[in-house]
Amino acid sequence: MIERAAERIALAIKQANAEETASVAVMKFALILLINLVVAVAGALAVGAATGKFWDTFLSLVWFAALRTIGGGYHFHSNYLCIVATIAIVAVPPHVRLPESVVLALTVTSVCLAWWLAPSHLRGYNRISESVYPWLRLIVIAWISMNLWLQSSAFSLLSFIHVLSNFEWKGGKGA
Repeated sequence: MIERAAERIALAIKQANAEETASVAVMKFALILLINLVVAVAGALAVGAATGKFWDTFLSLVWFAALRTIGGGYHFHSNYLCIVATIAIVAVPPHVRLPESVVLALTVTSVCLAWWLAPSHLRGYNRISESVYPWLRLIVIAWISMNLWLQSSAFSLLSFIHVLSNFEWKGGKGA
């Protein structure tokens, strides 16, 4: 459904201005990414609003998006699975309250795993030179380490989920 909608939109754009637009395939690819992003963000924020945790969900979305952008992570083959997983990953943690000791343990574990694994699965998904990957690792570690001060249950869960997505898993797209 998303692919068909993206293709229809790309064809309409191409017909409106065939000379100054990218190919239909390029526009379709970009539109699929954009539609996935909009649906996942809107879905997560809708869940947050419906459960009275809109701002917590928004902050979780920012936290996780920053980690994914800088540190990479597993990519699903299915757009729908990606959307559902993103909504669940971002919308559930704001509702979970963990003891301080668990928040600390998850955060420290996430920092250690990030040191070992991050960044991963970036090749083919962005134009970041591999020469800066060591710096990205340090940025991810610094970002996760902020939670040692913030002590957020949601951020500790999101950080842990993120570093787990840096492992090589069968069935996904890795680089």
